[in-house]
Amino acid sequence: MRRRMFLGFLGLGWFIISCSSYGDWKNRQVQKDVKTYRLGNKKIKIIKYDLEGPGVVWFNMHDDENTSVRAAKKTLRKGDGILAELKHPGGRNIRFRLRGETYAFDPNRIYTPAGRKATLEKFGRYSPQADSLVAGFSALITDSLLQGAKIVIALHNNTRGKYSILRYLPGEMYEKDASKVFVHPAMDPDDFFYVTDSLIFEKLKERNQNVLLQNNDSVTDDGSLSVYCGKKGIPYVNIEAQRGHKRVQMQMIETLKEVLREIKE
Repeated sequence: MRRRMFLGFLGLGWFIISCSSYGDWKNRQVQKDVKTYRLGNKKIKIIKYDLEGPGVVWFNMHDDENTSVRAAKKTLRKGDGILAELKHPGGRNIRFRLRGETYAFDPNRIYTPAGRKATLEKFGRYSPQADSLVAGFSALITDSLLQGAKIVIALHNNTRGKYSILRYLPGEMYEKDASKVFVHPAMDPDDFFYVTDSLIFEKLKERNQNVLLQNNDSVTDDGSLSVYCGKKGIPYVNIEAQRGHKRVQMQMIETLKEVLREIKE
């Protein structure tokens, strides 16, 4: 077993402790790296599993969306890139205390300045000091996980009937965020792909998958990773599935892997 540790300080006292080891996914010796980030009174872990492969990043950001992580670990193999997940107590959002005040944010709304401010305000309060800490956390994620990424694949789960591809259809809540939407009648609308690349959209549509294409010109800047990747020109895919739909999400992961192999060829 090999371990390394790094300790540094910035601004209002955050630190990173990093260690590496080997984990075992059913006898697959997977290189595991853990970084711990101190945000106020809260410690957040960024766990990265190195499967090797050319710049493919699979990323789970919400600690209460575990179906997606289980599906990924059942499906991903050597050569599929890296799998990363955030671990923190408290469910979907991250809460922390700083100078006697409590702050909270959605870890998928921190990748642009506008998004960070909006998510802090939505879930409690905003201050420049808190924004600075959250910005440092966002930078750690983008610098340690996304540098050199050829594609980012987010892994999310939703609650039945509360978030689906139907919200992106004309006349619906998120209409302006999507330039194209394809809904297959045989597929649960809670299970869908959200993509920023038109070729990936067309390939998934050919396979009768629920899929929408983000409109990078009119999408709301909510600080999400899809908005960040759209701005940076990094292809992005969200594999969104209802909680408990592990088999469906596994099939969706396999379908996307087929698409990526086809595009590469």
